[in-house]
Amino acid sequence: LEKLNEAAGRNDAQENLKQLFLDTRLAYKRSSVMVDYFFPIQRKVVNGPDLRYAEDDNPDAIHDPHGFQVIERIIYDDEINYTDLKNEISSLLQTIKSIDEQPGLDYKLRSDLLFDAMKSAVIRMVSLGVTGFDSPIALNALEESEGVLEGIAEILKIYRDDAGTDLASKAKQNLKSATNFDSFDRLRFIKDFADPLYSHLVNMVVAKRYELPVERRPINQFATSIFSDTLFNIHFFSPNERYRMTPERVAIGKTLFYDTVLSRAGRSCATCHQPSKGFSDGLRVPVAINKTTELKRNTPTLSAVAFQTKFFYDSRAATLENQLNSVVHNIDEMDGSLKESTDRIRENPDYHKQFSKAYPNDKPAVTAYTIANAISSYLRSLPVFDTKFDRYMRGEAKLSREERKGFNLFAGKAKCATCHFIPLFNGLVPPQFTETESEVLGVPAANSVSGVDADEGKYMFTRSEVHRHAFKTPTLRNITRTAPYMHNGAFKTLEEVMDFYNKGGGAGMGFNLDNQTLPADSLGLSKREMKSIIVFLRTLEN
Repeated sequence: LEKLNEAAGRNDAQENLKQLFLDTRLAYKRSSVMVDYFFPIQRKVVNGPDLRYAEDDNPDAIHDPHGFQVIERIIYDDEINYTDLKNEISSLLQTIKSIDEQPGLDYKLRSDLLFDAMKSAVIRMVSLGVTGFDSPIALNALEESEGVLEGIAEILKIYRDDAGTDLASKAKQNLKSATNFDSFDRLRFIKDFADPLYSHLVNMVVAKRYELPVERRPINQFATSIFSDTLFNIHFFSPNERYRMTPERVAIGKTLFYDTVLSRAGRSCATCHQPSKGFSDGLRVPVAINKTTELKRNTPTLSAVAFQTKFFYDSRAATLENQLNSVVHNIDEMDGSLKESTDRIRENPDYHKQFSKAYPNDKPAVTAYTIANAISSYLRSLPVFDTKFDRYMRGEAKLSREERKGFNLFAGKAKCATCHFIPLFNGLVPPQFTETESEVLGVPAANSVSGVDADEGKYMFTRSEVHRHAFKTPTLRNITRTAPYMHNGAFKTLEEVMDFYNKGGGAGMGFNLDNQTLPADSLGLSKREMKSIIVFLRTLEN
């Protein structure tokens, strides 16, 4: 970084700056196993995306991006702004210096934390590394992933873990065999090299008893595959321990999901969230209770709904329970009342008995909250990781040649995986899995290509300019069953969706949208390539 700083100070030629930048990034990636894990706040400044952002709890404070991705954009621009470049490098040097001066690092360097850091690094490499998220312009993702593996290998050598070092070396050699970013077989790399390394690290944790203390965290430290159905700790995404999912609560919730008891209009949750349609309704937008008024937004799928930390298209709810409360009380959607429903449910002998068993510490057992919690428990129980793709990654199924090609396009050239993160394929950001992303895509108004949809999305909730027209990134699991697509149902088919992304979203179509987070450049996908991606998406059906 010091050499890059000196070169920028001399106003060096672009090609020299590019090479020094790539060298600097590679050096960072070798150390990122430690930096990303032990310094999460600084990591956002060092290696965050080149996008302005605002926190939901402080939307008035809009932050400008800094770090490597900003420097990358400046260096790779047609004309380098040397003043901006020098300022960004100077800022990054200060951040690196603050990391170097952090006290107490020796205390953190415990075996349990180091192995957790390596596991986290493997997940990040799979989801944000080889997909190009960290290197959006230079596309140096594969070489940088080699650097991550070198960092892991150096730590494993300290533990004299020859087997782990060998796995890291083989993974690195596979990356080296790539001829270019687009043609690299990411599916083989992840399945045959990265995931076995992850499995080895978990097995070492068990064998050497490097377990972390029991705590609420999204990742189950003993799951032996990134694609295991036990990788995610569902209790992390549930309320406190008193209201965790249990079989009894799931059973009640499933019954209530199909019951009209919560609605004055005779609607149930399943009226709009139909299992045969991926828990959506097949409509562009649903119709209100009056049967004439169209509601504003498309009915979202409930597939993998538990694995996120924000709900609704505008991210205004923080739990499933809060989301359900809002829907039940909406006069256009269900026109119900959880409070009024409690009396009707208490009067039902079967419900009363089941609630008393499921909520023994609640007196009375049937309350507005336990009703919401029971339905939410059912939704948390819905199967997620039993698709053809997940089974393939665990060695339990096979994928066709076109399905494999579709994944490699999805995770490479088409850049789908830079927003729909592996392995959930939604916007829950790895490897921490605590932040649910929203994106500004520039979706056109339904039945129109003349301008962006008027719905201002998350801006209506936060009133932050960076959130104008921002919508939560949904899961792609069961996406082939949930047409039409986007928050307003603007696209009838996945082919139309792919064409929209291929053009660069709204900005790529010529819409005036200064805050679009989706790159406006064309992806350059052929119709055949887009078809292959859709074929892959079918492997994500439950």
